[in-house]
Amino acid sequence: MREIGRFDLAETALTRATQLRPNAAEYWNNLGLVMRDSNRPDEYLKWVEKALELRPDYPEAKWERALALLTLGDYGRGLPSYEARWGLERSPPRTFDKPRWDGQPLSGQTLFLHDEQGFGDAIQFARFAAQAAARGARIVLECQPELMRLFASLPGVAELVARGAPAPAFDCYAPLLSLPGLFGTTLDTLPALVPYLTPPEDRPVVLPGERRRKIGLAWAGKTTPRDRSIPLARLIDLMGDPRLAFYGLQVGPHAADIQAEAAGALVTDLSAHLTDFAATAAVLSQLDLLVTIDTAIAHLAGALGVPTYVLLLYHSDWRWGASGSGTPWYPSLKLFRQARFDDWQAPLLDVARELGRVAEGQPPLG
Repeated sequence: MREIGRFDLAETALTRATQLRPNAAEYWNNLGLVMRDSNRPDEYLKWVEKALELRPDYPEAKWERALALLTLGDYGRGLPSYEARWGLERSPPRTFDKPRWDGQPLSGQTLFLHDEQGFGDAIQFARFAAQAAARGARIVLECQPELMRLFASLPGVAELVARGAPAPAFDCYAPLLSLPGLFGTTLDTLPALVPYLTPPEDRPVVLPGERRRKIGLAWAGKTTPRDRSIPLARLIDLMGDPRLAFYGLQVGPHAADIQAEAAGALVTDLSAHLTDFAATAAVLSQLDLLVTIDTAIAHLAGALGVPTYVLLLYHSDWRWGASGSGTPWYPSLKLFRQARFDDWQAPLLDVARELGRVAEGQPPLG
């Protein structure tokens, strides 16, 4: 008999609810969310589309449909649908007194690309600035202050402005994350020329020259909408090989986990040196490999072309797809997925085996 888990019970409850109220679009959308969280993307898409059949103007279902399509790799439909984010109460569009760009050639006009969402999103989508510049635009890119020094190396960007500062004069604008939709991007045409970011020449810390392979660690990311973290204690078993030297690249409150776990003899805490993303890039450029849970540093390492092992939750973000160990966004990344909800045992064993190969001198992605 098949084991009944928490998602099966939730699915049963929602199915019974839809039988009682078959025209209630919110129930079908919620059933889609259950399928999303149980990593069943085809059924996720099926039920949110059912919700939209009943209520075509349902903002949440429109948004979930976009995410389901992107998870399935259907960028041709998913990226245009990604504009549904502007229909959510929590994500109102920004307005300007200039027209929004429609993707047509600009012939020397200034295009203002405004920032949105988080650090990882900005790093991931900044690659499209060069494609916009190739259409004749002079690009002004807005970003969070912590990214200013790093983005100074971005191809195609004429000027940077920190979010919150007044924007310079421009002729039209576009949200940064809308660019791939404007360009009709698919998985086959995704610009994955890596690296597209360059670390600064000045280094906040110079790692010692030694024969051991240098491995960076980051174990905590955003807590919403899902907690993308793993206890540092779960990673300690990875650090026992004397041929490997480990460096903590965790910032924020979880940087103190090294001291709390009395792990200072196993991993060197570099958090004090990581003052912005350019400083982090300078450290990453000195490593042989980064091991991280899904967080902004994974995008940074990918944009720099640094070999990286990414630990993914059972249901992870759309940009990593629903299966597989690689991603077309970043050729230098290798993905290690949970096979079951909240179960890190198998992916950590896989990472341990891969680290053994690296310790023997083999390439991280070999």
